[in-house]
Amino acid sequence: MLPILSFFLAILVILTSSKYHLNQSYLGITIIFSFLFFIAFKGDLGISEENHIPKNKFLFLSFSIIFFLIFILSVCLLRGDSLPYHRSPTYFILVAAAGAIISGQIICFDDKKYINLILFEIFLLALNVRCSAYYLFPGVIGTDSWYHIGFIQELINNGYIPNDLTYASYLKIPFMHVEVAILDIITSLGLKNSFFMISVYTVFSTIFIYIICLIIFDFKIGLLSALILNLSDQYITWGLSITPMSLGLFFYILFIYFIFNYSRVIDTKKSTWIILILLIIFAVILTHTIATFVSLVLFLSFLGIYKLLYFSKRWFNIQFFKIYINTNIVLLFITAVIFYWMYIFGDSSHHFFDSVIFVLKKALISSEVGNVEIITQVSKLDILSVVLNKVGYSILVFLAFIGCFILVSLSKSDTKGLYLVFFCSILFAFIYIPSLVGSNALLPHRWFPFLYSMLSILSAITIRFFTSFKKDHHYQFAGRFLFMTSLIFLLIFFMITNSLTNSDSSIYPRDNLYDFSYSRSSFYESEMVIGNFVKNNAQNYPVVPDMRFVSVMKHWYGLNNVSYISLSNQESYDNGLILLRKSIFNGYIADQSTDYDFTYVKFSDESIKYFGSNNYMLVYNNGEVLGQLANHCVSNY
Repeated sequence: MLPILSFFLAILVILTSSKYHLNQSYLGITIIFSFLFFIAFKGDLGISEENHIPKNKFLFLSFSIIFFLIFILSVCLLRGDSLPYHRSPTYFILVAAAGAIISGQIICFDDKKYINLILFEIFLLALNVRCSAYYLFPGVIGTDSWYHIGFIQELINNGYIPNDLTYASYLKIPFMHVEVAILDIITSLGLKNSFFMISVYTVFSTIFIYIICLIIFDFKIGLLSALILNLSDQYITWGLSITPMSLGLFFYILFIYFIFNYSRVIDTKKSTWIILILLIIFAVILTHTIATFVSLVLFLSFLGIYKLLYFSKRWFNIQFFKIYINTNIVLLFITAVIFYWMYIFGDSSHHFFDSVIFVLKKALISSEVGNVEIITQVSKLDILSVVLNKVGYSILVFLAFIGCFILVSLSKSDTKGLYLVFFCSILFAFIYIPSLVGSNALLPHRWFPFLYSMLSILSAITIRFFTSFKKDHHYQFAGRFLFMTSLIFLLIFFMITNSLTNSDSSIYPRDNLYDFSYSRSSFYESEMVIGNFVKNNAQNYPVVPDMRFVSVMKHWYGLNNVSYISLSNQESYDNGLILLRKSIFNGYIADQSTDYDFTYVKFSDESIKYFGSNNYMLVYNNGEVLGQLANHCVSNY
């Protein structure tokens, strides 16, 4: 039934995408291919206990030696690259090849004594990708990251949480900022290095994904899940553009671990388990609103499916899989979230129930219904940009939907997979339904890293079942092995080279003319030094950079009178210092904004001429940034 429903869902997605010009047809096409693949191979899918390759220590270690040689070569390429802010195409190919080799080790060998070595290889490769991108630029990566690192610097300077309106939105949820500040003070790692430790946490949190799969499936699915998740674009992105949500993602994975580790609850005191869960609930509430809300959806979803399966087992004679989900804990979680958010965002002029609705809107809503392009304005992109950016995600969805079909087909004898399928469906609904009706009210673009933890497990199930089935012959296994390792190579390659995961991608121009989503959010040293010039010579004037550069001026250099360029109202900046980065001349910039709702506009030749007209005087030019000061300010300069 689920494959048939998914097929009709895919048709609906394609039709809706065509009607509203959303360029989301690739998603529907991917689901159709998943449906056809499952129908074609349904009879052959199943896990076999037989080893396809005899246990051979030398052969396994040969794979590992090749992996480490490739890893060393990739690091040498990074060190030896003569171009600044650049990683060569060969580097990305080597990383993808290393990931494919790890997947080959997992698929082929059944000896559990090598599990720790494989996990070490996965973590090493994941950290390689993150470090190579994070330390490529002198500052941090992203837009919000500058805001958060500025808040952390204030904490370190003051020794307490400052009552500064600049950071008002996080004064009551400062858990990540306090943690990084303490780490920096204790270890003297430096602020940038201490900040990066949040990314390291997310990498090592995938050990819990492995353990979850070990509990409900087997170790191969766990290892494949950890590999796919660590090298997926969204998971890498939130490990580079670090925000409190990155730490919230770590807590979210812990929640999944606690829910599925029912046997540990039986073996230990329940009070200990409950205390641990409550502490993490407390931590996630103090960390990030979206991470808190997704975690709450996690608890409610698992509670709902648990109760449904529990009452259905008598009627359908199914094998019931127990998880640890406590109704009292869920109710306490809901209560804590509502009351704490009322404390943070509440308005005393509202009655209680009105206050609850007001608080939820304040914490989660950034715009209203009405614009079907509100999330990404993806219709402005050419199809090639969409395809290149979405190949990796499409492969992941393709494998994950097949995994869903497999688990549902096995649900009569085993219900454990239904928890994953049900929750994954809930996340898909929260992400895509609001966008199709024209609202990003729940910031669905921030739900993807949470969804990826489920997609990685479902994809690993597909790989495990496809490469291990009872009627297998060696030549058939070889063909399927090559197909899956090649698919994993492509998955990893397109994940690590798309515009989400890096600012120097070798398959995109450095400043793409067509893809405004690839507006570089990492800055060269020659761009950042303008801050010192402004502080020393022009900090008394309004400073007007492009939107992405605002955070650097405000939170890195501490300038207060900063706003970003609005091409629809250029005359309003006739009394300030305009900062024009060379990279925005050929790209899109944000023109207006209501919280997260940005309108992107091509930076036209007319705008360049206007800011370079007789109304302005060039006071700074280092080849990467122009400083244009309004003429009537020059006499006081």
